[in-house]
Amino acid sequence: MARRRHELFRRILAGRVQPRSFSQSRSLASATTLRCKLAKASLRGEGQDEGGLPMKSPLTPAARRLRGDATDAEALLWRSIRNRQLSNFKFKRQVPQGPYVVDFLCIEAKLIVEVDGGQHAVNAGFDEKRTQRLETDGYRVLRFWNNDVLRNLSGVLETIASALPEKSPLTQPSPRGERAFQSGPTTAAVDSGAGEGNLPA
Repeated sequence: MARRRHELFRRILAGRVQPRSFSQSRSLASATTLRCKLAKASLRGEGQDEGGLPMKSPLTPAARRLRGDATDAEALLWRSIRNRQLSNFKFKRQVPQGPYVVDFLCIEAKLIVEVDGGQHAVNAGFDEKRTQRLETDGYRVLRFWNNDVLRNLSGVLETIASALPEKSPLTQPSPRGERAFQSGPTTAAVDSGAGEGNLPA
């Protein structure tokens, strides 16, 4: 049933089928909503399945639940790195990444930050395997204990900042007045005494 409805939505979206009944009119309204969602998803660069619908990770509900159940250490660290507060890099929290949900992810720096509680001491083998898989995907993984974050937040932030790459000059705004100090023909003329008031006769 769901497959037929999905096919009907695709036909209505493509304009190949006109709604004939009240239920199909409702389907058209749903299809219009679906079209808007598809457009937003494609603008965000999300993947799509073979039917053209946005793909969602099966871990998304778990990630949402984890965002609501953050530990004190995770909440404290999140308050310090959200909204580009740390070296102007954007971090996301509790993000599905492959078969795992990572605590904090900076996509542009390919950096994952994990905050581990006492249960991770027991599951050290699993954490090592998880870290190897994420590093295989090209990410650098930093791990901190809850106590480290709670007792030495500035040290943790310093470690994370040192793991972030330097921003390229193209992404950083130029300092004020930088043009006045650039070398070029105008500054060379001023330095040689041929400025505005000292024109040669």
